[in-house]
Amino acid sequence: MEGVQETLCRFCLKTITDGHFKVIDNDIEDIQSFLLLKLKLDGESVEVICLACKRKLYAALKFKTTCLDTDYTIIPYLDCKKVLQLDISREICRLCMHPVENEFRCIREEELEAIQKLIPEMNINIIKDPVVCKECFDSLCTHNSFLREVEEKSEGIFYSQATESQIDTTSSDLCVKSENPR
Repeated sequence: MEGVQETLCRFCLKTITDGHFKVIDNDIEDIQSFLLLKLKLDGESVEVICLACKRKLYAALKFKTTCLDTDYTIIPYLDCKKVLQLDISREICRLCMHPVENEFRCIREEELEAIQKLIPEMNINIIKDPVVCKECFDSLCTHNSFLREVEEKSEGIFYSQATESQIDTTSSDLCVKSENPR
C-alpha cells in the first residue's frame, strides 16, 4: 500500500486511509464550541474530521438547535413576572414540542442530566411535568454519547502528551507505561 497517506480523525482518533475527511475549519470549531465540546486542538498542525464524525457532529448540532428553537417558542407564553409553568393538557415532548403518540419518558434525574449536558441553555422547568418522546430521548443519548467519547479520547491524548513531556528521558533503561486514569 505504498503512496497511501494515513490521516488521523481528531474526533474519533481513527486512521483515515480513503481520503474522505474535512479539514477542521472555523465552522467546525464554531459547532464544537456551540455543542460545548472541549476538544483540545493544537492549532499548529492541520487537523481533520472523518465524514462519519462530521455527520454525527452536524446531527448533534441540528438536534440542539431544534431543542433551543422550541424553547424560544415557548418562552413568550410564560408570565415571567409570576414565573408560571405552562400546563399542557396532553403529553408533548419538551424537546421537540410534538405530541407524544406512543412511548415517552418523564424527565427524571437521568434525562435531566443528559439534557443539561447537551443543552444547558434550555429551561426544562417551564413546562409542568415535562416528558421526552422516545425519538428525542434516543437522539439525546446518541449525541451525548458521541460528544463524551470525543472528549474522553481528547483527554487521553492530552494526558498522554503531558505525561510524555514530563518524563526524564536521559536514562537509557527507562520504561514508560502511560494509561488513561479513568
